[in-house]
Amino acid sequence: TFERLKNTPLTQDELDLIFNHRPAKVQDEYLSLIAGGKLVVTDQDRLLVSLLRHDRLLEMTQLFTLFDKKVGKIVARYQQVFGIKALIERV
Repeated sequence: TFERLKNTPLTQDELDLIFNHRPAKVQDEYLSLIAGGKLVVTDQDRLLVSLLRHDRLLEMTQLFTLFDKKVGKIVARYQQVFGIKALIERV
């Protein structure tokens, strides 16, 4: 569930990876935030978790990425991905 995912504590290795290159103040703010108890799940949390599911990320990478010599890598925005998928289902 979203609540379990949001409130799962990070390991020390994960904390180090996230905060070692940032000022110590940032980690202190994070630790004080989570020390206050359970975090409430927001609509933004639901959107991000749903959008960044493993299957969706793989699909976007495999089917909606274009490699161009001049421009480089072009990845479709999520609105474009969902729009194209809806159009294909309709046809």
